[in-house]
Amino acid sequence: MEILDFFKVLTLIITFYYLFDISHVTRNKSREAWDGYIHWFIEFVNS
Repeated sequence: MEILDFFKVLTLIITFYYLFDISHVTRNKSREAWDGYIHWFIEFVNS
């Protein structure tokens, strides 16, 4: 259940990120860091 709770929180974070990061200014600045985090998370899940 702890893993399920973790995914629930992660989903909320991603949802709020895309809802509030509509402006291209902030998106361009944080895009590289965000993609890096997503890549790390995918590697973490697949391991």
